[in-house]
Amino acid sequence: MKKEDLIVLKYASNTCYVQAVDVSEAEKSGLEVDIEKELWTYRCWHNCKIGTRRSEYDQHSFKCREGIIGVYDRTNTKHLSSMVHHAGEATGRDGGIDVDYY
Repeated sequence: MKKEDLIVLKYASNTCYVQAVDVSEAEKSGLEVDIEKELWTYRCWHNCKIGTRRSEYDQHSFKCREGIIGVYDRTNTKHLSSMVHHAGEATGRDGGIDVDYY
C-alpha cells in the first residue's frame, strides 16, 4: 500500500452529500495515516483500519455529519466497494448516491 494510492471519503460542505478527496487534502484537516500499520486517525476515531469507515460501534459515528468518514486504497476493489457502501450509509440513502470526486 502506498500513500499516494489512498483516497478519503468525507462529508461535503453540504452534509447531504459526500466527496472523495486525495489523502494529502484530508491531512490538512487533521487526518493522520500510518501506512506501515495501515491505520488512520481523525478526531476521536483512533486506529481505524484503512479500508473501513468510522467505527460501527460508535453510536455517534454518523450523527457527527462532518469531516472524514473513511480512508481507502483506490487500487483495492474491495476498498472501493466499501467506500460506495459507506457513502450511502453516511448520507442515509438506499439507492442513488451523490458523490463528488476531486
